[in-house]
Amino acid sequence: MIGILAALAMSLLGCGELEFPEPEPGLPVFRMQGTFGTEEVLVIAGENRQYMDTWATQDDMGIWEFGGKFRPNDCGSCNDQWEFTIRDFQRFDPGDDWEVQASLETGTRRYYRSQTLGNFFRVSFFGDTTGTLDTLDYDWDFGDGAISTEANPVHDYTDSSLLKALVCMEVSGQDGCVSSICNEVDLAKKPCKADFVHLLSDNSSYVAFQSLSKGTWPIQYRWEFGDGFGATLGNPGYTFAQNGIHTVCLSITDGAGCESRICQNISTDPAICSQNFTYKVESLPTPVDSQFQTIILRHMDDSGEWWTSAAVDQSTDAYFKILSVSPYQPNLDGLPTYQVSARFKAMLTNEQETRPFEGTATFAVGWPGD
Repeated sequence: MIGILAALAMSLLGCGELEFPEPEPGLPVFRMQGTFGTEEVLVIAGENRQYMDTWATQDDMGIWEFGGKFRPNDCGSCNDQWEFTIRDFQRFDPGDDWEVQASLETGTRRYYRSQTLGNFFRVSFFGDTTGTLDTLDYDWDFGDGAISTEANPVHDYTDSSLLKALVCMEVSGQDGCVSSICNEVDLAKKPCKADFVHLLSDNSSYVAFQSLSKGTWPIQYRWEFGDGFGATLGNPGYTFAQNGIHTVCLSITDGAGCESRICQNISTDPAICSQNFTYKVESLPTPVDSQFQTIILRHMDDSGEWWTSAAVDQSTDAYFKILSVSPYQPNLDGLPTYQVSARFKAMLTNEQETRPFEGTATFAVGWPGD
């Protein structure tokens, strides 16, 4: 098991140019040999109570990171760690299929560089249909040229300058249910937001409305009941002349001048279907090409200080070459793992100084599995 393998780090005195051999069959399964600064380093699996940890996680941009590190088993201070992270070649959404051969392919990789990026907006939409038990067909228009036929789609707005979008949805069923609604989606998360709920009275067309709007006091209200009439109260009541579907809209202007608007389909006849939707907006960092198919090397030294390749510009002769990839045993959490052999040359920094790190390694990384 990878979780019970150990690694010994030794510092040897000496200087001069070193040659680093290719990983060879017959050597311990996981090992690293090279130099860090002026020190020669040898890490060998199975010695000195140190282990090989593995993991597979997604960062804030949805990019998978496959990682492994040599660390002390007793981990009182967790010093003297050596960490290798391979970042995937593209962003995958939940449910997407991809193959190990593409994500962990052999060849030369660039080093990841931390940088400030723009954002994109990920919006989760939730449809809400009343008045029918029929299986429905959904048609969404996200206002940026994209569409969907899912009941509760998730859509990414990649233009960070787009602060709002007019989103429309329509449902239809074999029992004759047809309903549609359009609303402006606030991507910028303005400080004010129009919202309301309603309560139907028994056996009449009277509807009581209650504003749940947020904003700086005082708030001005403008209700439109869909038949030419309206109101300016916060919580009005209204009697519709006919039963059916009524598209009711509430617009607000708060004390700071912020404006917001929302529309809902209100059905005063329980036998008639109506459709509405809600949404949730997330602002996420925008991935760029330099973030994909890259490598991060990290080291925690004896004093507990982290060194990383991600916070320094690499020289033109820096490289990380994956020589081979093969399946290995699951780790203690049952996560699939892969054995990776590589040669590398990079600069690591602790933000006060920079040191060269060069060598060969055979290590393990986690894989998400099914």
